[in-house]
Amino acid sequence: LKRLYSDLESVKELDGLKKAYVSQQIMVLYAIFVIFIGLSISILNTIKPLIISEVSASTIHTTFNFFSSQINYSWLKFIIALSIIMVGISASIIMGIAESGKIRSSVKHLAINNLIGLLSIVIFVLPSFVSFSLQVFPTTAYVYTPINIQVYGYIDAQPITNAPLTIYVINSAGNYVYQNFQILQNGYYSQSIELNSTGTYIIEAILNYNGKQYIQKQSINVTI
Repeated sequence: LKRLYSDLESVKELDGLKKAYVSQQIMVLYAIFVIFIGLSISILNTIKPLIISEVSASTIHTTFNFFSSQINYSWLKFIIALSIIMVGISASIIMGIAESGKIRSSVKHLAINNLIGLLSIVIFVLPSFVSFSLQVFPTTAYVYTPINIQVYGYIDAQPITNAPLTIYVINSAGNYVYQNFQILQNGYYSQSIELNSTGTYIIEAILNYNGKQYIQKQSINVTI
């Protein structure tokens, strides 16, 4: 009886160790899945400005391109989202089999992984982003010297078209000395202006797109 009792205790102990080991491995798989999501989002955010640079370069007809013009940021977001879902499903199946040896045990892990994955996709992957920038040069100029103004606008790394754009020039007293109403086409607008008096000015560009207003400002100095 003592030997039987000892064997039962050993079996229980081994069973406990097995459950602890399996639980540990499941937590590792959860951690790997979360790390994969983080890396996927980081890659997406890293590639984003490079695609914008490529689109900007092609817009103004320069030769410095980082990527092929075939890259589409929307498709890239779709691929990232699909990858997160597929990895979550695969990890859930592995967790279920490791836990009980049956695929049906994967259901609870699938629910958790899907929740984590879908929240990550909805919050970090799917939302569209608008990139709006203003470049003014030179920032120190003489009176009646041309000052170049360039405006870039993109949504999901694709050029914004047919969006109202306003350019203002504001002097140090806060008065508007120049204004120009335009339509942003193909994500790019450029113009030159000349100022006839010295002082510090603010170049302000306002883009209205999808019911939202995006503002960029640049300070310049005009001297004799």
